[in-house]
Amino acid sequence: MKIKSRSLSNSEGQDNSRMQIQQVEDKIEKFLERKFRVSRSYSTKMTYRSHIVRFGEFTRIRYNLVFINVRKIPDEKTLENTIVHELIHMRFPYISHGKRFNKLVRRGLCGKIFTPYQK
Repeated sequence: MKIKSRSLSNSEGQDNSRMQIQQVEDKIEKFLERKFRVSRSYSTKMTYRSHIVRFGEFTRIRYNLVFINVRKIPDEKTLENTIVHELIHMRFPYISHGKRFNKLVRRGLCGKIFTPYQK
């Protein structure tokens, strides 16, 4: 009989500790929701967008990294075009968008291999 009472007290203690852990997790979740609330105003979205663009330019120049938001790309063909487009930007940083740039993108999509860029 004493063994059962001990096991009941242990399980009650475990239940209390689980409840405390759950309460702490709930508090943390509520704090993070308040802290990282997404603004819906147009000006704030444009500010975020400009910072992301500048950060993308910085990482491309400094670390040869390109960020592609795959959530906004609807299908595989568009993704392939975007990847080749960004690779052409990295290989030919001195060429702006235009006829010549589009011609290079089409060549890249056909499988042409370009020599590496020499700074």
